[in-house]
Amino acid sequence: ASWCGPCRKAMPALKTLYADYKNKGFEIYGLSLDADKADWQKAVRTDATPWLHVLDAAGTTADIWNINYIPYTFLLDKTGKIIAVNPSHAQLEKLLKKLLK
Repeated sequence: ASWCGPCRKAMPALKTLYADYKNKGFEIYGLSLDADKADWQKAVRTDATPWLHVLDAAGTTADIWNINYIPYTFLLDKTGKIIAVNPSHAQLEKLLKKLLK
C-alpha cells in the first residue's frame, strides 16, 4: 500500500532478491490494499518494482486470508503450498538459496 511505510521500506531489498532469483523461478505477486487507485499506481511507479501488482481496494483477499496487518508475506512452493509466513529478509534469502539452487 502506498501509505505503508514498512512495505515501501522493504522494496529495495525485495528488488535485489527478485533480481537474484527471478531466473531461477522466484516470483513476487504484490497485492495492495490502497483505497485510491492513483496513489497505488504512483507508488508502483516510484518504487519501480518489476513484478506483478494487483489492487484490492475492498480488502477481499486480506479478509479471505485473515490478514490483519501489512506487510504480510507468504512464500509458496511451485505447487502453491505455503512454506513460510512472514519470513524476515534473511530467512527469505536463506529459503530461496536452499529451494532455488
